[in-house]
Amino acid sequence: MLILKVIGAIMILISGYLFGRHIRDNMQNRTSAISSIRKSLEYIDNKIIIENMYLEDVVMQCIEEIYGDEKLPEPFSDFIANIRENNMDTQNAWDRACEKYYTQCDYIKEDEKKYISQIGSLFTIVDKERQSESAKRIISGLNDIEKQSSDKVKKDGSLALKISMIIAVMLIVLIV
Repeated sequence: MLILKVIGAIMILISGYLFGRHIRDNMQNRTSAISSIRKSLEYIDNKIIIENMYLEDVVMQCIEEIYGDEKLPEPFSDFIANIRENNMDTQNAWDRACEKYYTQCDYIKEDEKKYISQIGSLFTIVDKERQSESAKRIISGLNDIEKQSSDKVKKDGSLALKISMIIAVMLIVLIV
């Protein structure tokens, strides 16, 4: 009987730990997703302004260089697919890519969606100077959100882990 209680207690502790880690990892995914999109936008802005490249070529390079083997979903490849395969204009292609992205990333919050959705309007601006100014505003907003998210992960991520472990210990005390 004692062995079953010990095994049960260990299983509860492991479950509590895994649950806390899941919450913390989800918070870190949010920060990583925002960071990736911000870096992509910086990359795209620099390539269009400095190297005078076409949008599709820049986005394809961005996908290869920034996302590469990353497991996080990203809206840029869907954006290009919508333009090439569905013959959509850039704004609609971006909106559709974002809709799909948001369903895959339930950790993206509304204020973040606002900034990410604004990226599509950049692709419709013909004047490169205005496009770059708008991109820098969006990048600045995403940078602020990324910093807040990172701070929240540091603070709340470890708190979630501790709380889940405390709850697991309390369950063990109640059961034993």
